[in-house]
Amino acid sequence: MTRHRSVPELLTLQSLRLAGTADAERILLPTDLIEDLVRTAQASGQVETVEFGSSRSLVLTAAGHARLRELLADDLEAADAQETLRTVLEDFEQGINDEMVRVVSDWQRAAPSTAPPQELLDTLERLGSALQEVIAPLAARLPRFGRFPAQYGLALRRARDGDLRWIAGIGILSCHTVWAELHQDLLSTLGRERLPESRPEER
Repeated sequence: MTRHRSVPELLTLQSLRLAGTADAERILLPTDLIEDLVRTAQASGQVETVEFGSSRSLVLTAAGHARLRELLADDLEAADAQETLRTVLEDFEQGINDEMVRVVSDWQRAAPSTAPPQELLDTLERLGSALQEVIAPLAARLPRFGRFPAQYGLALRRARDGDLRWIAGIGILSCHTVWAELHQDLLSTLGRERLPESRPEER
């Protein structure tokens, strides 16, 4: 059986929705192709540039959100992954998400500029292993989800090497950023939204 592959347009629009940027690190496609897709989306009125002070971000317009919903629904149906996604999302939310949110929140409220305790790193390691196990059935049907456990593991290794930004830093694929983007990706692929109060990590 041929392995399912999500179309580049979906990967690009979803990256813009999740992070306000589209890059090879998230999409795992050639940079030239990503840039062409972004330009096409801008020309068709699906993406616009928004300025926040001195920074700029690409965001989806109403047309962009509508197109992304269509692509996500088609992708899910083509991979026959609806039931797998529901099960994985339930396991994620009921099994490991609350602990991750609590652990990172406690770390942020404590002293994030100091060396993290070994207990925190060990907990993040355990959660990373659990994440890989939870996501595996979905990644087998929708391979685009396979990047999240891998990027979480890379961020944790960097944190263990002493760069504390990789625990919960903003603007990089830190453990917390990867986790938050995964949660939103799971929900939006299923056609659901996160409640505002449950997403303090997002801008």
